[in-house]
Amino acid sequence: MHHVDIVWERLKRIGMVALFGLFTLAGAAITLFGQGTDRLLGIAVLLMFGGGGLGWFIVTSRPPGGGQRLRIGTVATFGRYEAGFIADYDAARQMVGGGVAVLMAGAFALMAFIPGDEGEPLLHPLLGVGGALLFAAVGGYGLLNARRGSRLVFTPRGVTAFSSAGPIATPWTNVTRLGYLEVHGSPF
Repeated sequence: MHHVDIVWERLKRIGMVALFGLFTLAGAAITLFGQGTDRLLGIAVLLMFGGGGLGWFIVTSRPPGGGQRLRIGTVATFGRYEAGFIADYDAARQMVGGGVAVLMAGAFALMAFIPGDEGEPLLHPLLGVGGALLFAAVGGYGLLNARRGSRLVFTPRGVTAFSSAGPIATPWTNVTRLGYLEVHGSPF
């Protein structure tokens, strides 16, 4: 990676930490010093930005490949057992991401019922409950799948991705190019 890119990545990280930190402090201040239902807003902000920021920080804290393990093993793929190179997904990062989504579901649920200045909810109840259900489903799904584990397997016949959707196998004859991409510890 070029030096300018490294500096830019560090500046973006500092900016994100500052942004999450600022909103988290604002949420804490509203929770501690607010009156009545304002405290619920403070809790929602803490869940959204405090939980979300902490989760983002944890998920992005290690350099790419930092949690990556490449091992040799035998798996059932292409209708038979084959030996190959196995790249396991980082289950800890998946669990943190799932947990953060569940925290954000709580924030959406709270915002759907916090009354604003004119007595109406800050967020339309359908939008709040819908957002809460969506984030709870995504978070729950992520937490369950992190327990199961996912992996990429490179065998003499091809590449197989094992995930919650089941195994997806692609023979080498169908592969025109192969590259490696890692998103928050998960190899693609």
